[in-house]
Amino acid sequence: MNTLSQKIANCMSLKSPKSFLLKAGAGAGKTRALVEALNKISLETATELILSNRKIAVITYTNAASDEILRRINQSPFIQVSTIHSFIWELIKHYQHDIKEWMISEQIKNAAEARAKITPRSRRDYEADALAYEKRLKSYEYQRESLFTVQQARILARTLCSIRMFSKWEETF
Repeated sequence: MNTLSQKIANCMSLKSPKSFLLKAGAGAGKTRALVEALNKISLETATELILSNRKIAVITYTNAASDEILRRINQSPFIQVSTIHSFIWELIKHYQHDIKEWMISEQIKNAAEARAKITPRSRRDYEADALAYEKRLKSYEYQRESLFTVQQARILARTLCSIRMFSKWEETF
């Protein structure tokens, strides 16, 4: 096992796990190093993972990377590989209604604040602005009744990624 694989494996220690970011150019060996570390840690900790009902989470940016890692680890039951979007979806899927209500209320509040700042130059501008505002409110009501959209999931993903959950890596390789 090379030095990078060992550093990654150390981050995945069950006793003192650390979040880490692995970044490098194409063909640099990111996947190989990660898979070596995953295989090592899953062999060493299989019993402990089973007894504690835990898994190792691997979050990638693309489906291609996720699929390649899954292929190379032989679909290990101890390792959960997903893209950032599917990972967040698993966290929020049971809270769609609440999240949607919050997002729509934020959109309505932001639209009202933006409208309050507009000073129309004429009555026609004011009427056009009022119509646009009413149309936007109707759009939000339609969103409330519809399924959770991909666009809403992306907005939420960006919001979650901007908070502490993903903003600080303990290690970067």
